[in-house]
Amino acid sequence: MKTSDEYLNQGNIKFGRDDYKGALEDYSNAIVVNQANAKAYFNRASVKFMLNDSIGAIEDLDRAIEINPWDRDNYLYRGSLKEELKDYIGAISDYNMAIEINPRYENAYCIRGQAKDKLKDYYGAIDDYNIALVINPLYEKAFFHRGEVKRHLKDYEEAITDYNKAVEIYPDYKEACESRENAKDQLINIKKVIPPARNIIAKPISSRSNNFFGNISLNIIRVILIGALVIAIIFILKVFVINLLTYIFTNVAFLITLLVIVIVIVYFAKK
Repeated sequence: MKTSDEYLNQGNIKFGRDDYKGALEDYSNAIVVNQANAKAYFNRASVKFMLNDSIGAIEDLDRAIEINPWDRDNYLYRGSLKEELKDYIGAISDYNMAIEINPRYENAYCIRGQAKDKLKDYYGAIDDYNIALVINPLYEKAFFHRGEVKRHLKDYEEAITDYNKAVEIYPDYKEACESRENAKDQLINIKKVIPPARNIIAKPISSRSNNFFGNISLNIIRVILIGALVIAIIFILKVFVINLLTYIFTNVAFLITLLVIVIVIVYFAKK
């Protein structure tokens, strides 16, 4: 009787030959021999997906995760199957687990970004692509998908920049080349519809600018004249006050002197 791993290897060979039914039988036999063979469940899930049995594939991955909850690929694959079934929330949950197991798994960030894009969480998707590119600056898929999100946001120039980077890394990236051409066409159409802003507002700005600086000149002259008038008034008041005080002081001193003389005369006259 064959061992579980022997059935597994035999199934892999048949899978490589596109003999999916034969591979399915071998993987099932591997599980019968060893029900704790997580790899056999994973591989059988792959065969079931190829045979359009996504629900059965998810069930096999559930079992693989029960046996080995620390295998990031189990979560990533199950998440991709949930995404195929449009269960984007469930898919993101699985991608989160894959990232929790390996925080530097750039592919998980990129795939999670695609799920967020489908939920129209565009900025969350961009954040994931940014993280993937920090981990791997030459990750062309992250540049491509980030460009797709930016195109959804109508930021065509930035999208083109990302497509250019993806093609620079992988010159045969057909999808990136096609999306780049589409973004260029969309950018041209926008420029045709919306005239350059400077042509629309140039004259009003010039007119307002002349009036503005003309008003400034008049205001400066007014301030200078008012300031000169205030200074003149202050000077006149100062002279007047000083003369008045001098006059009062002089007369008061004279009166005091006169009063002293009278008092002295009266004093001696009494004696």
